[in-house]
This record gives sequence, C-alpha cells and structure tokens, in this order.
Amino acid sequence: MLLIIDYLIINLKGSLTKERGNSLYNLHKINPFTLNRHEHGNKIYTDVYDLFYNNEKIGLLNAVPRASIIDASLIQLQFENHLFYTKKLNDLGQIVYEFQYYFDLAFDGVNRLDIAIDKKENRIKYEQLYTDLMAGRKLVKGREKNIASYGVTKKGRGQFNGFTVGKRSSSRFLRVYNKTEALKDLKNPKTYINDYLEVNNMASSPGLDVWRFEYQLNSTFFTYLRKCKKNITNQIFELETLIDLIELAEKNHFEIVENTGKTETNKEKLIVLHNWSLLRENLRGKYSSIVSRIKKIFEPSINAQKRLIKGLFRQYYVEQSLAFLYPLIKVLREYNLQDWFMEKYDFYKREFENKERLRHTFNQSFFVDTFNKLIV
Repeated sequence: MLLIIDYLIINLKGSLTKERGNSLYNLHKINPFTLNRHEHGNKIYTDVYDLFYNNEKIGLLNAVPRASIIDASLIQLQFENHLFYTKKLNDLGQIVYEFQYYFDLAFDGVNRLDIAIDKKENRIKYEQLYTDLMAGRKLVKGREKNIASYGVTKKGRGQFNGFTVGKRSSSRFLRVYNKTEALKDLKNPKTYINDYLEVNNMASSPGLDVWRFEYQLNSTFFTYLRKCKKNITNQIFELETLIDLIELAEKNHFEIVENTGKTETNKEKLIVLHNWSLLRENLRGKYSSIVSRIKKIFEPSINAQKRLIKGLFRQYYVEQSLAFLYPLIKVLREYNLQDWFMEKYDFYKREFENKERLRHTFNQSFFVDTFNKLIV
C-alpha cells in the first residue's frame, strides 16, 4: 500500500518582485529559482509564470489577481504532477521553503490537494463493493451523496473501472478507480508513475491491478479546517499530515457499514476499508526528514545567528576588542550572512550611536580594514 500526493495548489502571500535572497543565497552562489513570465495572463490572474528550480520546472505561478475581491497579495503555485513521483516529500517541502524565504513569501494555506492510496487488488473486490452499495446490502454513513460508476467496453463487454462519491465542486470528492487501466491511456502517457509503482513493488500482476483510492480536497475543505484553528501550511509535506487528512476526509463521507435492518446506520457494523494505524506503521520512516523539522531548525537558527551577530557587533562597538570581532567573522562566514551584515552595518552603527551610554569614538577605519582582511 502506497500513499502519494497527485495534485497540489498552495496559496502564498507576498510579491514576486520582492526578494531578500542575500541572507540565504549570497552573491557567490547562483539563485536556483527562475521565473519565466507568460506573454498573457488568464481570466483570474494578470501574471502567470513557469517556476524553475535548478532548471527543472516546479510548477505554474499565478499572481496579481484581476478581481478586487481577491487579496492582491495572493500567489498560487500549482505543482507539476511528475514531481510527486520522482522526489521525496521533504525535498519538495524544502524547495517551497527556500522559495518562500528567497522571495519573502508567507505560506497562507492549501487551495487544493489530491491524496491517493494505491493498493494491489482484484477487480472483483471494488466491483462487488459498488454492487452491494447499489443493492443496499451495504450502506454509506452520513448525508445523501452522488455515487456513479464508470467503465469501458473490452471486446464488446462492459468492464467496471471504478466509481465516484460526491461532487467535484464540493469540499471533498472521492474517486476509486483502476489505476492500471488509467495508465494505459496513450493520449496522456505518465511513464514516471509506472516507474514509481515498479520501484515500490506495486506493478500489476496476473489477477491483480493497482486500484487507487483518491480524495480531492478543495479549498472549502481547508477553509473549514482554518475555522477549526487547524490551518495546513508547510506540514502538507509531512507524511503524518497526509494520513490525517485522508482519514478525516473519509469520515462521514465514505464510511461503509453492513445493512442488517437497524433503524440507525451508526449502530450497524463498520466495514474497515483502510487500517490507518497499519498504514502509519508501514510508512513510518519512509521519508528521512520532514519540512516542519527543517523549518524548526533552519529558520530559528538563522534568526538566532542574526541576533548573535548584532550582539557581537555591539560588544565590539563598545569595547573595540578583537575578542568580539573574530567570533563575529566566524558566524558571518558559517551562515553566509556577510551581505546581510553589510546592509545592516550603518543601521546598527547609528542605533548604537544614538544610545546615550554608547556615545564614544568608534574607530571605523580600523574596523573596516580589519573586517575586510578577516572576511576573505
């Protein structure tokens, strides 16, 4: 059993013309991001860009909304589908985090997410499940929902290929379908998915096809979570978060129970489609690191080092001792913050000068000469 993102649009806030990259990528390193602007926008956004990271296309960026009702700072990033099958979750998350940091963008939330569980199953299992639901032998808990099947003809005979639950326009929409058959579509070849399944020992075999249980979670789903104080941002690249989301999506939407004639479906025996505890156990450790951990380590450490640099410079300003200049140089080198410090130098010096107890002669020429010799 595999868990995978198949589609993702995230909402960012800020401006693509505003960069603060010098503190992350100094002048001696190449900016890994490239934005190729389309000649024309679309109906909703004035500016549309192809986003590249180290010359690989990451996705499509939409910016500068045309309608005044939409926040002017909203930027949407739609990921390329192949990335979910060729990169690890934490790698994608790190790219997003670097992009946020470089352009000074805030991760505002998720606009749409498609999460899928892949299993090797016999075609009869899901065909029988659909037949039982239509015949009333099994029931779906919750409110009334649309359920529809789809299939094709093979040598003139109908072949069941899956079914859907709900509406595409609603907060959550479920597709259960034969992924093996879908991948045979020559009009839209996705060889990278076949490679992904092969590497993970999920390729189809005689009598067993790959069946996909895929939830489309739309913006209203995430709006509901925000109202419940559970806004999803960088955690979307954590495996545990994805399991939590698909488990939540299934609840009261596609929970199947037996039909023994009881007056309330809640009293009927629940049929377990997915063992979430087992899924967590099987997938635990599949990805070596997660974005929340990177963020907790990386961002605070950078901010902490900036505070340390300011403190060391202040101590040097007061005492003009090399005992504070040497560690200052060391931290600047280690975290590539030389350019950031030079931008802040005059500001900090004026701040120290304006403090009554720090008014004294500061030998600027000695500092600059020594600094330039040591920083090389």
